[in-house]
Amino acid sequence: MTSNYKTNNVYIPSGQLLALHLWTLPNPRGWVLIIHGMAEHGGRYHAIAEKLNTGGWNVCAPDLRGHGITSRNNGKRGFFANKDGWQKCVSDMESVVQELNLEVQVIPVVILGHSMGAQIAYQMITRRIVTIDGAILSALAPHPGPILKLGIGIAWLEGLLFGKTTRSHLLNAMTFGRFNAKIKGPRTKFDWLSRDQKEVDKYIEDPDCGEVFRNRFFFDLYSMVDDLEKNEANHVFDKNLRLLLLAGSDDPVVIDEQKFIQLAQKIANKVENADIYVEPGGRHELLNDICRNEIEDRIVLWLDENFKRDDFAYIYDPA
Repeated sequence: MTSNYKTNNVYIPSGQLLALHLWTLPNPRGWVLIIHGMAEHGGRYHAIAEKLNTGGWNVCAPDLRGHGITSRNNGKRGFFANKDGWQKCVSDMESVVQELNLEVQVIPVVILGHSMGAQIAYQMITRRIVTIDGAILSALAPHPGPILKLGIGIAWLEGLLFGKTTRSHLLNAMTFGRFNAKIKGPRTKFDWLSRDQKEVDKYIEDPDCGEVFRNRFFFDLYSMVDDLEKNEANHVFDKNLRLLLLAGSDDPVVIDEQKFIQLAQKIANKVENADIYVEPGGRHELLNDICRNEIEDRIVLWLDENFKRDDFAYIYDPA
């Protein structure tokens, strides 16, 4: 099955010009919307997109506000908005789902959110503004405790003193420095991402990855993680939503395996069909780690088991 890769710039109702990386097929069984993490971009998901294409899935991976091509279109790398930034980012992704449904209708939409993207996907699931049939949440971070509140306070204060768009080297060090501190004998400051040195080097060499982000961005990111913890008990999911929650046992972003499983189980209890998997020794980016092939296969198998063609009324309009 041959796929077609392209990038499109799409205006959404907010007026934001989003860059979409698209891997499409002539007769898809559904859409997978990939929502990337902080300080990266949708184009990095080429390998899993091609794997999903082989299973019959269309793939869309936007560059979020403040990231990748979208940031070049709109001006500010490492920045969502002056106010309500993470909420606007969630709305952006809901608009993308609506945009996808204009092209191919009445087929399932599954979100694959990684790290910050998993936080955004979680918010989309709870808001229920657009129809989501399944979600794969990779490296969804539990609440780290008082240090998060401290981070929110510092981000707010730095924004007040130095401006919301000033890059925060302090918060960058508090965040990423803390992650790498848990890796024994790190070769680079990004070894917490993967055990595959080549993939770490590719991340470092990518001009759209690893940049120091801005005060208001950190305020938004930390506030979104805090919101999940504060309101988790009140969040209501569609019971028919299929869920897959993934993490690496050595991923410092999810703190530790036990913390991740506790959070994952709380979320899994909200739906009728959920799977939780922790990769032994895996670090933050399982799709770029030495276990990538096994993780790709696990995702494809999960999709095959949960989204059979006969279970959906497929309508395809190639126009």
